[in-house]
Amino acid sequence: MRIWRILTTLFHLGVANVLRVAWYRTRLRLGLHPVQRISATLPTGYFFSEANDSEKTPTDSSAFLRYFGWYEPAGLGTSPPDWFLNPFTGKRFPKDAPWWELPDFVSEVGDIKAVWEPSRFGWLVPMAEQSATGLMNAWVGDWCQKNPAYRGPNWKCGQECSIRVMHLAKAALVLGEHRVPSSDLLALIRVHLQRIHPTTSYAKGQDNNHGTSEGAALFIGGSWMNDAKYMEAGRKLLEDRVDKLIAEDGTFSQYSVTYHRLMLDTLSLVEEWRTERGLDRFSDKYYERASAATGWLTAMVDAESGDAPNIGANDGAHICIEHGAEYRNFTQSVSRAQERFGFKGENALDGSHGVLVKKAGFWMLAMRTVSYRFRPSQ
Repeated sequence: MRIWRILTTLFHLGVANVLRVAWYRTRLRLGLHPVQRISATLPTGYFFSEANDSEKTPTDSSAFLRYFGWYEPAGLGTSPPDWFLNPFTGKRFPKDAPWWELPDFVSEVGDIKAVWEPSRFGWLVPMAEQSATGLMNAWVGDWCQKNPAYRGPNWKCGQECSIRVMHLAKAALVLGEHRVPSSDLLALIRVHLQRIHPTTSYAKGQDNNHGTSEGAALFIGGSWMNDAKYMEAGRKLLEDRVDKLIAEDGTFSQYSVTYHRLMLDTLSLVEEWRTERGLDRFSDKYYERASAATGWLTAMVDAESGDAPNIGANDGAHICIEHGAEYRNFTQSVSRAQERFGFKGENALDGSHGVLVKKAGFWMLAMRTVSYRFRPSQ
């Protein structure tokens, strides 16, 4: 019976995925992975052009940093956060070793995502909207000083590095500095892409938003640096992941409303960047699946409140949330995606891939129908 459960689990995870992850971890353990041989020095200068108006530097930056969309640390002032602290336990993660030598979990610290959260740079976008470039430079500079390249927990995950790249790019878009970025900003992007690129096979093995996030970072960062190797690797990964992970009806592989939003916001940012840079379009199938995913989220969102049923896993993940926007309001994500991808069909889902949604007047019915094509995580 135990062997049967193991075989069933292996089948649902996917044999190819299991082999990818096993090979990745084995090479890390033996010190044979190419990612362990890269080295770099982080820049320490100005990443964004500083405004001359001193009034644009807020005296309290707590509102810019909201852990998981809701928790604002007290007494932050204009000082950068502690990049290794879990504020919910008051414990700090070990920070000095190369990232592959650090454990995935340290029980007394708590969930490592609470340590990762400020290093996702989500605070950059609302700061950019307020033109608080002095604060942006101070925080990014402090992060670079405290997080030397490829050492410590904030380099441990390729997706976390990718989310930083996306927020740096979005902040540059908001400020209008994406076409002529500073040399220090491009240097910071390159250090991140060197970390992301060698481990994309592991990202593919997850069959989730790791692949879309890392593809987005490589595509955006590669085109920013005029580096065809990274840009084309990102394009290829995005095409592959969108084709495999988004069903024809728009359902995403993680069967989660908030993870679906993260994926769709990622695709929206990629399309905004592609358009601004005048880059070649993706395939027709890519846009068909992105449009279907837009329709899926549209059907899930209540038009009046902007909220959606809390279906599936929800760890507070999000990208590019504007200043003052509420985590549980999906309206901006839906509007962005509709503008870039459109969507077809009625404002309902028929339940063919795990969810049934029907709306009538003020009423909305949402039911999970459990038709999983990918591993259920909950």
